[in-house]
Amino acid sequence: MPKSSRPASVRAGAWVRFAGQVRTVLAVCDESVRVTDQGGSPREVRLEILLGDADFDVLGNGGRMPLPHESLLEEIPEQARERALWWEVHILEVLHGFAPGADAEAGPRPEYDPARRSLTARELAKATELTGDGWPVGMSTVGNLRRRYQAEGLLGLVDRRRQTHKKPQSK
Repeated sequence: MPKSSRPASVRAGAWVRFAGQVRTVLAVCDESVRVTDQGGSPREVRLEILLGDADFDVLGNGGRMPLPHESLLEEIPEQARERALWWEVHILEVLHGFAPGADAEAGPRPEYDPARRSLTARELAKATELTGDGWPVGMSTVGNLRRRYQAEGLLGLVDRRRQTHKKPQSK
């Protein structure tokens, strides 16, 4: 039985065009690829179907950090994990001009275009956008989360204020 392989450019964080939509690759296994679907939810696709799609193309690396080991993700409460994934979308847009699942061919929105706006200006734009959408946040928070994401990946976006540390019980 021949060993399956994948093109080196199909990796977690890459943007690919598949079935008429730009999607983000979340994970790659020997026989399947986990990508975002149209609503941003994960979807498993067999590698042979992805690569065989007439529309398939690798559009680039979205800059997404590798996911931590699954056991570390399981230790994070579901609500905190969902919030960290929500933040990741916004931080990636600040860093690279595109959010996962965005149409990379259309180009970044002007306020997030790294070629036209400084990182500080993009952080301010994100804080302004989120505040306008009902999620009040300051530019310093966006900057702090961006730095933590660059240093620690997804785990850097977990709200540490809600983590409880069990103290050893004394007898």
